[in-house]
Amino acid sequence: MKPNQNRLLAIAALFTWLLATTTMFAQEPPHGPHPTPEQRARHITEKMVKGLELNEKQAQTVQEINLRYARKIDETRRDPNASRTQKFDLIEELFRQKDNELQGVLTKEQFSRFKVKQDEKLNHLRGKMKQRAQNAPPPEQRAHNQAEKMQQRLNLTPEQQQKAEQINLKYARQAEELRNRQNDEDRQRARKFAELRDQREQELKTLLTDEQKKKLDELKQQRLNQPRPRGGGGPGNKGQQCQPNGPGNSKPRNNAGPNRGKW
Repeated sequence: MKPNQNRLLAIAALFTWLLATTTMFAQEPPHGPHPTPEQRARHITEKMVKGLELNEKQAQTVQEINLRYARKIDETRRDPNASRTQKFDLIEELFRQKDNELQGVLTKEQFSRFKVKQDEKLNHLRGKMKQRAQNAPPPEQRAHNQAEKMQQRLNLTPEQQQKAEQINLKYARQAEELRNRQNDEDRQRARKFAELRDQREQELKTLLTDEQKKKLDELKQQRLNQPRPRGGGGPGNKGQQCQPNGPGNSKPRNNAGPNRGKW
């Protein structure tokens, strides 16, 4: 296995979930605010301090790295001018850079343990994603639901709604076929999902008036700017959520010990 392949697989699983949460007219996400980049970085650092037994100097440097990249990733995710595939590539590169920086701070043994924890998280995430796919409605139902939501939010004409449902069905079937492929690696499959969503959005826009396109862009931007929801089978699942320990508690605790948590 190539040196960074495990990390790329984790990124792929992350983006399959991340990109799904920014898809317009999909199933409504669970309610509840997602932690800020600051809260997320602090939580990840605390898990790393405990799980990797970091010393005080390492903990401080790791906190700075986690915070810097949490902010960069959040900024990229909110970029209204970037497509999903562009965001996929940009954030994947940020993850790669972050891993390289962390490797320079951690000992060889600590970094090896860090990679093991990433693999555990990936396997858990794969299970969640598989469960979601099994519980998802068939492509025909998804396409119909999406077209109805478009009609409600964009005031489509009956003809527009019918064509929108046909487009949605075409891409829902392609997504179903892609999801069932056995030979594609996780990263490759996730990037293709992003491409399909970009293509679907562009094709749907050909049906819309200028006023409807403007409304669609406004709805998309609102969704990008709102806090990401908890749950949904991705990194925000319970047990991996970034829970702050209290207001103003931004300094990572160096409570090294055998209790090694996930991050």
